[in-house]
Amino acid sequence: RNREGSIPELKVLAELYDFSIEMISPQLFQDVTISSTKIRQLLEKGEIEIANHYLGYDFFISGEVVKGNGIGKTIGFPTANILIKNKWKLFPADGVYAVKVNINDRFFRGMINIGQKPTVGGNDKSLEVNIFDFNQDIYGKGIEIRFVKRIRDERKFEDLKALKKQLLIDKNKAIQILI
Repeated sequence: RNREGSIPELKVLAELYDFSIEMISPQLFQDVTISSTKIRQLLEKGEIEIANHYLGYDFFISGEVVKGNGIGKTIGFPTANILIKNKWKLFPADGVYAVKVNINDRFFRGMINIGQKPTVGGNDKSLEVNIFDFNQDIYGKGIEIRFVKRIRDERKFEDLKALKKQLLIDKNKAIQILI
């Protein structure tokens, strides 16, 4: 962390605490040295595709599906609200993303909103995923969300009708991304 350690120091700790250490030379992607700091910065800016390339896999979050306010269901976009128990988990920038959703080792396509839900007067950060072609009760179940591409920033809409219109556009974009 913050370049406070060194290989010789880690070797001493490895002997003391009985773990192995292997030094890996800096990894490059398109002539850029990859680091955890760069990946965190990309995620914080919502640049999920580059972050995924650097990681070598799709960035993901895991959590438990909890009850929300049910507003999405009233406009034809039911969502699974996700509770993340790891308070240190890093999230991508607020916005809407095309995602792959893993429920019980079955994958579904979907889109997720990360943010405060300004159209409905939300204050707290939430993660709500709309799972395409899915209609099961999954409250209390574990869920994994794999981020594929950012679609847009989160924003406040005039009313629920305008939000629904945008969600239809977002869903079509997500479907095209996830083909």
